[in-house]
Order: sequence, then structure tokens, then C-alpha cells
Amino acid sequence: MPQAWLNVIGLALDFLGVLLFANEWWTSLKAERTEAELEARKAMLKLNPNMPRPNIPQQAVFDWMRERQEEAQRQVRLATARTARWHYYLTALILVALGFLFQLAGSVPGCCAAIGIIPGA
Repeated sequence: MPQAWLNVIGLALDFLGVLLFANEWWTSLKAERTEAELEARKAMLKLNPNMPRPNIPQQAVFDWMRERQEEAQRQVRLATARTARWHYYLTALILVALGFLFQLAGSVPGCCAAIGIIPGA
């Protein structure tokens, strides 16, 4: 295989890495929009403090427990998304780094003659 193909392979890996970064960016934008919509819906469904409340003495405890449960669910959702995004981001970063190394190997004259890469064109 001619050494010039290392540049082509490097460019292809760089392109794939950048596509993964762009996809991750788009996914994070959609997740932010969805989270904002959930918060707006939650604020809309929240009880109006001027409205009469049930005469249950434990209502404050029930409200507190519900809010804690909602917050725990939100934290789990965010942690799951963060883990998935981290793996995706790391894959893209590795692809870009490999692309850089392949381009570097394709640019250095006679770098890979020992493994059967033909120097030059």
C-alpha cells in the first residue's frame, strides 16, 4: 500500500470523528430543549398557592416526598445521559486522534517501510 493512502485514511477518520462530535452536539441541544419543556410543563402543573389545599395535615410531607422523588428521577436520567454521552465523546476523540496519527504517518517520508508501506506516491 502506498504511503499516500495513510493521509486518506487519516482524513476519513478525522471526518468520522467530527461527524460524531456534531451528532453529540445536536443530541445535547435536543436534550436541553426536552429538559426545558419538562420543566415548563412541571411549572404549569404545579399547584397555585392561592387555591385551597386539602385539609390533610400530612400534605406538606407528601409534597416534600413527591418533590424528592422527582428530583431523584431527574438525577438518574441526567446520569444515564451523561454516561452515554461520555462514551460517544470518547469514541469521537479517539477517531480524531487516530486520524491525526495516520496523517502524520503519511506525511513523514519513509516512516512505515518496516511494515510494508511503500514510501512515496
